[in-house]
Amino acid sequence: MEKSTRIIKVKRYVSPVADMLIGIYDGKVCFCDWARPDGGGNPAVASRLRRHLGVDMEWGHDPLHDMVEAQFDEYFAGRRKEFDFPYMLVGTEFQLMVWRSLAELAWGERISYSELATRLGKPKAVRAVANAVGANPISIAVPCHRIVGVDGSLTGYAGGLAVKSRLLAIESEER
Repeated sequence: MEKSTRIIKVKRYVSPVADMLIGIYDGKVCFCDWARPDGGGNPAVASRLRRHLGVDMEWGHDPLHDMVEAQFDEYFAGRRKEFDFPYMLVGTEFQLMVWRSLAELAWGERISYSELATRLGKPKAVRAVANAVGANPISIAVPCHRIVGVDGSLTGYAGGLAVKSRLLAIESEER
């Protein structure tokens, strides 16, 4: 099989809470993923991007990385509540619907998976909504960390519950 010339440039971002991997393709962020202990990202995200976009990934720098890192720095310092870097979402129609709904959540707003399912007009699809939330490729900017258990408890998060807790704390502080 011939190697693709379409490349996602991947760069590590060292945040105050955990390292992230930021992927840029065609002038847009295609993933902001929490780095795993082995240094890689979520294999399901990488597989989905390769399958849908026909791309390869390599370590490198794109000028958009600077903008994304600056906006994340401002977020972690409590000076940014919205992101305006360009990004693309790659997934199924259902995943896209869920992720777009996540992107509409207000700063610091917390809702349960069941409330999100109800907002989407799919009140019986809580498990499918939870799976789509878990597959979100754009952490923080598409704020899946704002989804909590029906009792308000912290539930699974790709970056781990300690990271989720710190993100929610950033968003609950008065600025």
